[in-house]
Amino acid sequence: MGLFIPLFIGEHVVRKMVEAGIELLEQTGAVGLEVGAGADFGIAYVGNVGEEEVKDFTALGDVVNTAARLQARAEPAQLILSERVYEAVRDRFPTLEPVELELKGKAEPVPATSSTSPGELGQAQPGLRED
Repeated sequence: MGLFIPLFIGEHVVRKMVEAGIELLEQTGAVGLEVGAGADFGIAYVGNVGEEEVKDFTALGDVVNTAARLQARAEPAQLILSERVYEAVRDRFPTLEPVELELKGKAEPVPATSSTSPGELGQAQPGLRED
């Protein structure tokens, strides 16, 4: 799981998150690891959980659960973006098709957009690496 916190990441946080997802798929694919990725963006609660010897930094909330469910549905080399993430990068990936996914814990289908490969994402319109 990657946490992209606007305070630390700065401007264009959603674009940087998608860029990291693309890079993850390219790098893992290059060494023969078959992984997929999912991305959602919104408010989550982050912090340390536990006490003394058993303490962990974690994130909680619907956005975290949705991202995890999208990732679980992703095939190897596939990136699934929630509707709100895709809205922020739509201009870069105009050919991606919307889908509706049945996700565990969701009463209604979740609108999303799915790539078929990192190569499809690598064919994006110029401008993703803006700062």
